[in-house]
Amino acid sequence: MKCKCFEDLEQKVKEKCTKANMTDIECGFKHKALVMTENPYSLVMLPVEFSYRLIKKDGSKGKNTRTETVSIAPTYCPFCGEKISKE
Repeated sequence: MKCKCFEDLEQKVKEKCTKANMTDIECGFKHKALVMTENPYSLVMLPVEFSYRLIKKDGSKGKNTRTETVSIAPTYCPFCGEKISKE
């Protein structure tokens, strides 16, 4: 990724916490992925939660609702709109 939006945002959070008399601050996005290619790079994954009911063999709705999460990797930075690249 060419832009530094994620690193800049992490730094801004640390600075804001420091101004609020906090110490030993560790900050980072929760869902990150390290893509191991010829030129490894890191990107933030966006979790999407969905819930559903399975359909029984007789066509009726299942009794229990299930919840799952999938992570989506953006192609463009959600903050500045720049294309995320491997460089």
